[in-house]
Amino acid sequence: MLVIALVACGGDDDPPGEGGGCETSEQCADGLLCVLGACREECTGYGDCPIGSACLEGDDGARGCRLPEENECTEGACPDDTACTNGACVASCTSSATCGGTECVAGTCEDPAVSRIYCEDLAYCGSGVCDFDVCDDDLAIAPSAITTCALRVSGDVDCAGSDADGMLGDGPTEPEEGGLRGLLLPIVLDEPAMMLGVGAQHACVVMDTSEVRCWGRGDRGQTAIAGSVDAPMIAIAAPTEDASVIDEIAVGAHHACVRRASGAIECWGSDDAGQLGDATDHAACEAGAPCSATPVVVAGLEDVVDLDAGDHATCALRADGRVSCWGRAELLGDAPEGTTSCTIDGTATTCRTTPLEVPGIEGAESIAVGGSHACAIVTDGVVTCWGANDAGQAGGTVALPFAAFAIDVGRAHSCALLSDDRVWCWGATPVAQGAPSPVEAMPASFSVASGRDHACARTYDGETWCWGRNVEAQLARETSSETGEPGRARRSPAGGA
Repeated sequence: MLVIALVACGGDDDPPGEGGGCETSEQCADGLLCVLGACREECTGYGDCPIGSACLEGDDGARGCRLPEENECTEGACPDDTACTNGACVASCTSSATCGGTECVAGTCEDPAVSRIYCEDLAYCGSGVCDFDVCDDDLAIAPSAITTCALRVSGDVDCAGSDADGMLGDGPTEPEEGGLRGLLLPIVLDEPAMMLGVGAQHACVVMDTSEVRCWGRGDRGQTAIAGSVDAPMIAIAAPTEDASVIDEIAVGAHHACVRRASGAIECWGSDDAGQLGDATDHAACEAGAPCSATPVVVAGLEDVVDLDAGDHATCALRADGRVSCWGRAELLGDAPEGTTSCTIDGTATTCRTTPLEVPGIEGAESIAVGGSHACAIVTDGVVTCWGANDAGQAGGTVALPFAAFAIDVGRAHSCALLSDDRVWCWGATPVAQGAPSPVEAMPASFSVASGRDHACARTYDGETWCWGRNVEAQLARETSSETGEPGRARRSPAGGA
């Protein structure tokens, strides 16, 4: 139950100030609205309110900030290494790897299971869904080549974009004409998902039981059925008796990997560049490239704290801040050792089939892998990138005005979320504009995710914004177009929005 504190506000004729009791906004002082019986600062989302507050909506649709006395804490009132977030003191962080199983959101460790905001207190749910009086916000965004998928706090998964090869799963409605769906709609799951990853033409989720299920194109073994296209949702079997909890999933263009609590890394799917990491000559799948439809264990890794997969490579962040990669040689540093000849999409190149430490990377806190380049956030929020730099997407230390606390990369672009809550990108259009620059017209954000040629960010207003390529309607704007400027991703009313 919401408790309103009524305070005295000067003389009998003075209009109530902030926190004063009221019945209508006309009774409040200038600049304040009457919301839920108290005069409050006007807001449109919780991004307009002080840290540790929320934007409340009254029966008449007016919105005002929650009062400090209604919070469990206020800014500056929490112990060191914690911050007041949504009214509670929570641990601060620079990456989810330091949160001990919870998520690093806007610089603080949050457990999504206990930080959900009730719709009766916050009727405005941004891009999320008000489900059983709870704001079921997007917990994670996974843009890919032709789709965008969102994992909500409830464990539901929604996707928009192209249904090529069954990428949209068995949803409640058929895709629109042309195989495109321009609004986020649910993928049918019989239990909540805990993690989500999306590749070029397949997607995977991790369930609460640590079972992995994948769907979409499977002609490179990426959905556990070698030689299958438009594969249904299928469980991926563990390669050994290791049944420890899965802490992370990373989905590349045509392969995927998981990190278990035991420290084991398991990968499956395409191995055309050695990105499975087990130094095995796998037989060719239907697509003509070497692959494994069952997971294999990556050799020589025991202390991995973060994992990411790109188009033809995989990288792991080690506990001591070193980074190891395997697959396409461009991501392994200058003149890497132990490479072999390989063929990627018909082009001869060099690859490595086991992990190799990337030289010159120390003190890394998070990593991101793209088409043929990778980036890491290192000490003090500095971003360094390596690999192909044909569009300016890599090139060593990146000149950014503030420290970065989140990063993700695409085919030939890189994006980082800086400490001023702005998203900066560099590299190829349509996501970036060459040299590092802020994404204009974007609200303050706390997470960023990149697909092949588009990107998305989660904003403090509870919304998901996307920009870049939209040929397959992957920006979730109802219709397709060549590209799209930053704007809010939308859900279909059939999906509960």
